Amino acid sequence: MTTGVPRHDRPRREVRGAGGAPDGAARGVLPKLFGVALMGLGALDAMLAWRGGFAVADFALALFAAGALLCFAGALRRREPR
Repeated sequence: MTTGVPRHDRPRREVRGAGGAPDGAARGVLPKLFGVALMGLGALDAMLAWRGGFAVADFALALFAAGALLCFAGALRRREPR
């Protein structure tokens, strides 16, 4: 369909990145999701150990801490200007 406006005078369409999101909007999403998954696994491990009457292992705390660090890194990456 032609609009009668020369091609070079038409406004450019927005550049889209992964998943159809505007360019740069999806930055940091994967580290945040992986971090949330690790935090959830660490929390579940700690809660099940606590419920079972066992001492909470350092591994569960390390999983939770690693997940928190990944969430933080993903948040920083998302707000970084290009």
